[in-house]
Amino acid sequence: MFYDELSFMNIISDTGDFTDKSSSLSHDSKLASYEPRQKKGKLMKTPRLLAIFFIVSCFNVSAAYASEHHSGHNMAGGSGGSESGCLKAQLNKFMPANLATVAPGSAFSFWAFNVEKPEQIKVTVKSIPVDVTAENKDGFYLVKGKLPAELVNTAARINIKVTAKNPKCNGENGWLVKIAEQ
Repeated sequence: MFYDELSFMNIISDTGDFTDKSSSLSHDSKLASYEPRQKKGKLMKTPRLLAIFFIVSCFNVSAAYASEHHSGHNMAGGSGGSESGCLKAQLNKFMPANLATVAPGSAFSFWAFNVEKPEQIKVTVKSIPVDVTAENKDGFYLVKGKLPAELVNTAARINIKVTAKNPKCNGENGWLVKIAEQ
C-alpha cells in the first residue's frame, strides 16, 4: 500500500506516533512503502537533467569544432587549421577562357595559390606533358605554357595537378579549349 505525503503526515499528526489505526503496518513498513515514491520523483528529475546536460554538451562541441576549423586558416603563427597542417592548392584565372576556340600551339596561363614550389605543378593536355614556367607574384604563381602543336581540330582539356608532401594537400583542376585547324 503506497502513501502519499499528505496522508503520511496526517497519520503522524493524528496519532502522535507512526502507526495507522486503519492498518496494522508498523513505522518501518510505512516508510518502506513510501520510499519508492520518493525515489521515483528523484528518478524523474534525472532524465531531464541528463537531457539538459547533453544539449549543453552538443553546443560546446559544435562551438569548439567551428573555432578549430575557422580560426587562423593556418596562417603564420595561427593555431587553427586542419589536422594535416596544409592548405589545398587553388588553381584559377584560366586563360584562354573555358571552351574558347584557340589556334594550335597557343599560349595558356593560370594562377596557382597555396603552392610551395613551382616544381610541384604538372600540366598535361590530352595526356601530353606540357612544359610550363612559373613566375612568383607574391602569394601566388603565374603559370604559363603552350598547347602542343600537334593537337589540331580537336577539343582538349588542360589538366593541372599539384603534388604536395601530404597527399591530402594535393590539388587538381583544369579547363577545356577547342583547338582550331590553323
